[in-house]
Amino acid sequence: MFPLIYFNPNKKLDNFECSRIRKSLKNSLEINNESYATSILSTQYDIAHFIKVADFAHYSVDLRKGVKTVISCLSSEEDINGRLLFKNKKGEYCLEGSDVEILNKIDCVIVPSLKAKEFLISQGVKTRIEVILIPITSVKFEFKDPILKNLIFSYLQLQNDINYMVSSIYIEDYDAFSRISEISKSFPRIKFIVLTHIKVLSNFNLRLRNVLKNKNSNLLFITPLNEELYLSLIYNANAFLNVSSSYGNDQEMIDAMAAKTQIFSLNCSAFSDIAIDKETCYLYNNLDSLIEGIKEFSNGLIEPTTLKAYEFSKEANIQNCSQKLIKIYKELLEE
Repeated sequence: MFPLIYFNPNKKLDNFECSRIRKSLKNSLEINNESYATSILSTQYDIAHFIKVADFAHYSVDLRKGVKTVISCLSSEEDINGRLLFKNKKGEYCLEGSDVEILNKIDCVIVPSLKAKEFLISQGVKTRIEVILIPITSVKFEFKDPILKNLIFSYLQLQNDINYMVSSIYIEDYDAFSRISEISKSFPRIKFIVLTHIKVLSNFNLRLRNVLKNKNSNLLFITPLNEELYLSLIYNANAFLNVSSSYGNDQEMIDAMAAKTQIFSLNCSAFSDIAIDKETCYLYNNLDSLIEGIKEFSNGLIEPTTLKAYEFSKEANIQNCSQKLIKIYKELLEE
C-alpha cells in the first residue's frame, strides 16, 4: 500500500480546512509507519486520495490503470477553494450534476458524518461512502509553552483577561452573519471573533456590507489563521457558537470539544451528527433562546457540557481515525 495524498491549493485563496485535512491524512499514515506520495507525478502509488473534487477532475486522466481513488467530501465547505455545495432556487443546498458524476467515478467517498452520507445518497451518489470523523490530536491543546497558549491575544492585540467567544461562518451564509451581529449586540462586554473569508465576500455583497457597517465594536471578523493561532483562539475562548444555517461547523466543534471549550449551537445544521443537546453542547431552536442560553451560562446558571464533550471528542482521535482510513485503503486494494 502506497497512497498518494493530493491537494493542489489555490494560493490566492484561503485553504485552511483543505490544508488541515491533508495534514491529518499524512499524520494518520505516519503514526502507523505507512509511507505516502504527495506528487501526482509519482509512479509508485496504488491509491490516490484527493481533498477536493476539482483536483480529481483535473488530474484523473493522469491516473494509472488500476489505481484506486478516494476523496474527502463535505469537510472543507468553508474554504472557497474546496467547497462543493451550492444553493438552488429554493434555497436548498445541493450538488452540481457534474460533481455527482465525478463522485460516482471515485472508488470511495469519505464524509465526516452519517447525515452527510445520507445527503450524498439523496443527491444521486452511488459509489461507496464511508464515515470518518475529521481526526484531531487533543494533545495539541496541552500547551507546554505559555507563549503559544496565549498567542492569539498578542496577535489580535487583546488583553489576556478578556472574555471572548468564537464562531466560524460559511462565506455565503448571510443569515449567520446577521445572527452573530445580533448576538454581539446583546453582550457588549464580550468580544465575538468570527473566522470567515470576510475580505473576499464583503467586496461584492451588499447585505454583508450592511452588517459590517452597523456592527458593534465587539464583533471582529478575521480570515482563517495558521494552526498555532487557531489552537490558541479555540483554547482560550469562553465558548464556541455555531450559528450556521447549512452544514454546521463539525471541524471547529470537534476542536472545541477537545479544547474543553463550551459549545452553543442553533439546531439547524444539516449534516452534523456531533451536536447533542446537553451532552456535547447546548442546542437551541431559535436565536432568542440561544441568546438566553448564553446569558444563563455567563451567569453560572447552567452546567458546562465540556467534560462530556471532551470524552466524545476522543472518538475523533487520530489513532481511531487512522485505523479506519487504512482499513478502507486495504479493502479497496483487495477488490
